[in-house]
Amino acid sequence: MQLTELSIRSQNLFIRDYIEEKKEMTAFFDYDIHSEHTWKKRYDDLMEMSFPREALADYMSAYHAKFESTAMRQNIEKIRDKRSVMVVGGQQAGLLSGPLYTIHKIISIIQFAKEKESALGVPVIPVFWVAGEDHDVDEINFVYTSGEKGPVKQKLPLHNVKKTAAKRTALHQEKTEKWLRDVFSTYEESAYTNDLLDQLLRCLRKSQTFTDFFEWIVCDLFEEDGLLLFNSGDLGVKPLERTLFKHIVETNDAVTARLNETQAAMKRAGYQPIIEAGDNQANLFYEYDEERFLIEKENGQFSISEVGLTWTKEELLQEIEEHPER
Repeated sequence: MQLTELSIRSQNLFIRDYIEEKKEMTAFFDYDIHSEHTWKKRYDDLMEMSFPREALADYMSAYHAKFESTAMRQNIEKIRDKRSVMVVGGQQAGLLSGPLYTIHKIISIIQFAKEKESALGVPVIPVFWVAGEDHDVDEINFVYTSGEKGPVKQKLPLHNVKKTAAKRTALHQEKTEKWLRDVFSTYEESAYTNDLLDQLLRCLRKSQTFTDFFEWIVCDLFEEDGLLLFNSGDLGVKPLERTLFKHIVETNDAVTARLNETQAAMKRAGYQPIIEAGDNQANLFYEYDEERFLIEKENGQFSISEVGLTWTKEELLQEIEEHPER
């Protein structure tokens, strides 16, 4: 086998300057990303903050019970240690794990956590954030296989017309199994084909939704590393997020102003803004009738025009208190 290494420069100038460690873009980060002391400083800063460790550990313990993993349980217990920190990265819950960079992210999280645990001498827990709230299922319901004329999109057909979160988008077992076998039929059989197919079918049969299927696959691959999963679409975690949701509402104007200032600064530095955002976004989504909508803010009012919902700030704060799951 001949392997050829190719280095392709990013077309995004900001990303390219980041990779090439250009000094002019370091102003857009809270920490000096090129300093060897950055991670110790970050750790010290985190130790000045407080977190609901016990409540989070209890929630994670309940969520991960289905995996029956000793390594996961050990890392969950580390959350209770006041010296512990986490390395967190995430991605959408793509079919068969989605793009390969999802697996690269997970490996990087695990390796980085091990490296920093050794360097700092404290518990460092690897966590993968699963974008279970994401409602754009058309971005994750396919894989590419090789065809005679190039890549072929193998799409799993769905009939859900609502903007339903991936966590609540059901997988039809028979249709998904047929899709999976069709994908495998496009490859030549190897010594690993049948075992891999059996492994994926076992994961599928334990799954009700897109995120379930994704999580069982990831657990199978990385269970021994104690990788923890945080599904943003799981309703059980919402009560723990009340304080954050309220903070977003209370500081909405300041956040929007700072975002706009930074966008302008990036343009002055010759970069394209990373995030395209309007002036009226409240930086929160709201679930209504099993669909997910972006809340907007204008003239002191919070609203979702598509469904005719409107709140004052006080009313929205009360809604968060009473129904954080929304």
